[in-house]
Amino acid sequence: MDYTQAPLGPIGLSRPLFKGRLKVPSGCATCAAAAGSVVANVGIDVRDSSYSYGSFKHTYTDSSGIFKMGGLSAGTYTIELRMPYDQQNYLGLIEPAAITNFVVNANGSVTYNSTTTAAASLPVDFGDIEFRLAAKTITGRVTKTDGTAVNNVRIRAFKMKDPGMAQTTTNSSGNYTLTVGGGTWMIMPEIDWYNNFDDNSGNNTTSDWVYCGRPKNVTFAENVTTESSTSNNFEVKIANATITGRVAYPDGTALNGSASVDIFSRDGCGSYASVNYSNGTFSSTVPPGTYNLTAGIRIMVRRRRLR
Repeated sequence: MDYTQAPLGPIGLSRPLFKGRLKVPSGCATCAAAAGSVVANVGIDVRDSSYSYGSFKHTYTDSSGIFKMGGLSAGTYTIELRMPYDQQNYLGLIEPAAITNFVVNANGSVTYNSTTTAAASLPVDFGDIEFRLAAKTITGRVTKTDGTAVNNVRIRAFKMKDPGMAQTTTNSSGNYTLTVGGGTWMIMPEIDWYNNFDDNSGNNTTSDWVYCGRPKNVTFAENVTTESSTSNNFEVKIANATITGRVAYPDGTALNGSASVDIFSRDGCGSYASVNYSNGTFSSTVPPGTYNLTAGIRIMVRRRRLR
């Protein structure tokens, strides 16, 4: 078959300019992934100093943790290696340092680390690159309004402006410790609502507390120097009231599809409940107060080809 006659014309292939492999380092006590294991599906961003859309390129590591890229025009580039999407298995790690001053020359050669590699000898091999161990710690305590400690509260942290996530749970004294990298992190306690998203209120997660405050922000220097931020405490409200109800169609019959109920107040308190498949009922625990309820229906739309 003559592919040059295809509507898009001939497809040009280029030699990779660089390659490398991402791995888990040793010494990560909180990592589920084994030391030395490769990390697949990690995003690799390549950009020049202009930050323009046209200069931005993106790829991923393959199942062997290997990444490579070609097709860059002449210029000076920064290669940024992101955290894996499945960060739960890599808690306690931060992304590797960016690869900077990667120069693609007009004749197709590449200059990196003061060494120029001819076009015929490419790609430049970065070898094995390891994620770095996080060196910043955030500590605090979760208590109820009556001063009692709250055990097994999930504390989550999200890095602002860049990919990054960490989580832990409080101990029997309500204390928690998070290990993160540099930058600004937004942290707050959460109820694990996972079971409430299965659209069956028989499996709803309930709790005797609700957090009604704002997230806390913690900022560290963008480096691997050891730092700590203490006394990031949270006070949660006691949830000893119960809201129950039923979601129905206008004719009174029970809703038997995928639905949920959001419960919220003006002071930031709230909860979430899924609706029982068979009878349309729902139930949720909240602190005493006045609430607004919104019922939502999840609609599945099937794509059809029109002829």
